[in-house]
Amino acid sequence: MRACLLPDLNVDVTGKIGMRVNPNVGAGKIAMSSTAGKSSKFGLPMTGEFEDEVVKIILENSWIQGLHQHIGSQGISLDQLTLGVERLVALARKINELAGTKQIKYIDVGGGIPTDYESDNEKVAYAEYAKLVNERVPNLDEFNFHSEFGRSLVTKYAISVSKVETVKTWGDRITVLTHFGSNQFLREVYLPDTWFHRMSVLDQNGDPKVSDLIEQDVGGPLCFQGDYLAKARALPKIKPGDYIVMHDIGGYTYALYSRFNSIQAPAVYGYDASENFYEFKSRESHAETLSFWGHLKPRAM
Repeated sequence: MRACLLPDLNVDVTGKIGMRVNPNVGAGKIAMSSTAGKSSKFGLPMTGEFEDEVVKIILENSWIQGLHQHIGSQGISLDQLTLGVERLVALARKINELAGTKQIKYIDVGGGIPTDYESDNEKVAYAEYAKLVNERVPNLDEFNFHSEFGRSLVTKYAISVSKVETVKTWGDRITVLTHFGSNQFLREVYLPDTWFHRMSVLDQNGDPKVSDLIEQDVGGPLCFQGDYLAKARALPKIKPGDYIVMHDIGGYTYALYSRFNSIQAPAVYGYDASENFYEFKSRESHAETLSFWGHLKPRAM
């Protein structure tokens, strides 16, 4: 099957079609990101009473050549992930045996290894996952097998930095106001007990501040009272003009950027091993931001 995904760039992609199934390995610790429970909206359930129906659909459609699972990442255990692989491989082998040919050639495993948001360490090494899968699923190389671990691959390789606009000391709390909040960190603001990020503080010269810890609230720029990145977080005493660094933001932050209050999306910069710096994305212009809300004048249809 050929699909022209990027016509403006003249990029053609030849793809194989697979079926997303739910191996029903159970929900993880974070319900909103778990996609392998019995009530998940994703994938056809492939266990129990539904297995025969899934097999029937695939055998009747020989163009289905792959199986895919995505059971979630954060909050999912390594055992759940590996159990999903076991069940996909067992189903693929059963289908191929019934088909009398190698109909299922591709197995794709998504979700997966969680990220440690509390430190610079990784929760699970890829080698540990590979060792466990190879032990529990022998002869896996009979399939074209892929693991797609987006969160653990990119999360730790990005930070967000905001200048502190002001610090309010009146009343019974210290409130630090920054330029990012739920415009960039939707999950963190609305579910702070689930989605935690470490913060660092730099002074006006960019030097780390590590002493004089006091409890402070860190608020974003959006016009509702709940727009906080942290409440009563013990941080070095913050002053206007300092910088706050949010760590581990390579996934599920910028991609969820909110247009509420029409705050311009920030620029994205990076550097290579030789410390050469690059701009990957410019800061959004006012015109680009406002274009989200529609045309300057309604267009006749």
